[in-house]
Amino acid sequence: YNTTLQLRGKAEWIENGFILNTYTNYPDYTGVEIQDNIGCDYNQATIYAYSNSDYYSFKQWSDGNTDNPRTVTVTSDTTFVAEFIRSYLVEVYSSNESRGTVSGGGKYLEGDSVVVIATPAEGYVFDYWEVYSDWYSYEYEEDGYYSSSYTTQENPFEIESVYDRYKLIAHFRIAPT
Repeated sequence: YNTTLQLRGKAEWIENGFILNTYTNYPDYTGVEIQDNIGCDYNQATIYAYSNSDYYSFKQWSDGNTDNPRTVTVTSDTTFVAEFIRSYLVEVYSSNESRGTVSGGGKYLEGDSVVVIATPAEGYVFDYWEVYSDWYSYEYEEDGYYSSSYTTQENPFEIESVYDRYKLIAHFRIAPT
């Protein structure tokens, strides 16, 4: 016989006395499912990892396999952990689009290096970036605030390792004559 039990961040499947356990490393935001492969080979199941949030991306299973979903054959008690990695939003803006444009914003995986570039329009030069980080909100919702800010004149500007949500605003000034 077989049965599937699903809880937050965990699923368990029993077939012929063998137990297949699946877990996720972020149970509040991600989950796992097990589907019995009825009509397929004996003791096979398909495991699937999913995210309930735009800020978590599937990376791999605990054995290094990156297939999702994937079919597994259960011949003994087995456990798989779905490993997710967080992703963060890097927003870039120009303080005045007639003076210059910006590029490099988007959603990045935790640990990624990000380079943002401010390109001045004719007659203007880049002045500085306003950098906001350390985003605080309830369960990473849109309503929140940045608790840290600073300015830099580096352009291009590199965030060596994304670990949080960022907002950067490029400022331009009239070019000296």
